[in-house]
Amino acid sequence: MTQGDAQREARKKELRAFLLFWFAGVLMMFGIVFLALYAEPFLNWVFGKPERKAGAKPQRVIDTIPKEIPTPPPDERLRVRKGMRLWLRADAIERPDSSKLPYWADGSGTKHHAIQPMIPAQPMLIKKGIGEQPAVFFDGNNDYMHAGDVGPPDRFIPATVFIVWAKPDSGRDFWQRIFSTGSRGIDYQNNGANYVPNVVVQHGRAPAPPHITVMRYTAPRDFSNFHIGRINVPGIQQFYRGFIAEMIVYGRVLSQQEIQQVVRYLQQKYGIPPERTQVP
Repeated sequence: MTQGDAQREARKKELRAFLLFWFAGVLMMFGIVFLALYAEPFLNWVFGKPERKAGAKPQRVIDTIPKEIPTPPPDERLRVRKGMRLWLRADAIERPDSSKLPYWADGSGTKHHAIQPMIPAQPMLIKKGIGEQPAVFFDGNNDYMHAGDVGPPDRFIPATVFIVWAKPDSGRDFWQRIFSTGSRGIDYQNNGANYVPNVVVQHGRAPAPPHITVMRYTAPRDFSNFHIGRINVPGIQQFYRGFIAEMIVYGRVLSQQEIQQVVRYLQQKYGIPPERTQVP
């Protein structure tokens, strides 16, 4: 083979490679167009089209939290308000029955509003939850809210906490947190049925009628990272399944006389007898 023949043969190979490359590119382009136009109809034809109501919009996952959440008016029947850090009342929520809650407005005046922007994790308002009064229901699957740092800037405060709660049925996690605060170290200080400074429903699978639970922390505790309805440690579940009608946190140790005043207010409001009132 002469040198000229070799050069011609090399040019033919280059041309064939170019044409092959060009043809593959054209096929790829047509494939992309085909997938864009016909993949969904083809898959729907093979597997069936998903049911969707006419005019239905795609479901949102993230809810919008307003920048300024208004503080609800106080319940004038409660006169003990000095040192309040958090006051959540279900009867102050102005939403229809069975509404999902992106936020629960704080009535203490400190603006520690409990929020939950993730729609699947939002608890629900039930108008007749406890004692014919509204209550917020946490489903025990993934519902919870976050109220931020309820303590002052140094985080550690003595405190008195009141909670009106009930479990209508059994099920879900064995340990269920009504609320949880503080760092990981504080979270695992065990004090019998309560994880200090947290409230946990011991043997949480059992139902429980409406209760008033009072906690009094004379030594300063870490009230940062305040979670309602779950433990605040990542990777651990312990979601609460039940109702919360009212929660009050004072950043001080109340006297026995003040505690009795708050307890009477809650008992009369929710119709809870003394035998279901847990006072230290």
